[in-house]
Amino acid sequence: MMKNTCIMLLCFVGIYLSSCKSGGFNTAQDYVKSFLKVNLKHAESYEPLSFSQIDTVTESDTFGKGAMYSIRHTYSVLNDSNEKVNKTILFYLDKSFTVSKFNDININGNYGAIEGNIIWEYNNAGCKKLDVGSEVSLYSLNNMSNIPNYQVVLHNDECNVTIKKIIAEKYYMVVRSGNKIECPELLLKKLSINDKYIKQIFGFDIHEYDVELKKIFKMYDDYTIVVSENDFDKYGGLYAMVDKMTTMQNVLRKKAVALIQSFPEKFRKDLKLDGGYSNAYDFSLVRIKEGETITLSRNFGTTCQITK
Repeated sequence: MMKNTCIMLLCFVGIYLSSCKSGGFNTAQDYVKSFLKVNLKHAESYEPLSFSQIDTVTESDTFGKGAMYSIRHTYSVLNDSNEKVNKTILFYLDKSFTVSKFNDININGNYGAIEGNIIWEYNNAGCKKLDVGSEVSLYSLNNMSNIPNYQVVLHNDECNVTIKKIIAEKYYMVVRSGNKIECPELLLKKLSINDKYIKQIFGFDIHEYDVELKKIFKMYDDYTIVVSENDFDKYGGLYAMVDKMTTMQNVLRKKAVALIQSFPEKFRKDLKLDGGYSNAYDFSLVRIKEGETITLSRNFGTTCQITK
């Protein structure tokens, strides 16, 4: 009897929340529109384009701002450069569906910029070159699309990477080297460290390969222990130690290459992963601010030695 009562209560709660969300959809839209018309610099140019469905949120999602729901809104507006731009913002709503918080400091669609350089080291002596062919891609964390919002390639006749007129907000930046080849085990580590945003943007969950990853990372740890060992006699002398390192490295790289090549073709195509020995990558979060230029500086170091 008690079990049936609990089930009925849960059903009532689910129905109540569902009806609140569906009944408040139009109200939520009206409050978001009103909020923007009051707070936009050029409110007269505001045009709503689309709204997502309402989602429930937890307190941890909203940093204790008392929000119960969220709704994503895309709109167009004239910015300070008198240019029409589209913005997509996630708004958090309280129990009455009024706006309590939003995930963007730039609701007006104003611009910032990125400028800097990308280099690589073409030998072990630390000699550096401009990383011609390197590519910088910015993915808006508001849109979460696998198509970059901004992308630039460093050409021969350029000294710097420059992207102007970037709508100021938070982006996930992917920098792909034009020359440095990444060791496959290190590429796997980078993908694993950046798992959250790679999954959100590219729809690829590297944790589906956790069994293989753990084996490869264990092999890498064992390999680095041997590489850092100063007691050659522990392995039967210097030459025996070098042979052991070479064998461990070859097995490690072979397994890492095989795992990368087993990843879904769409993900490898979206990220431009060229087989197991791919160009090097750098992943990072970057916040573009209104009227400011962010400095980009990357040194990809020396290329990986490809083993057989």
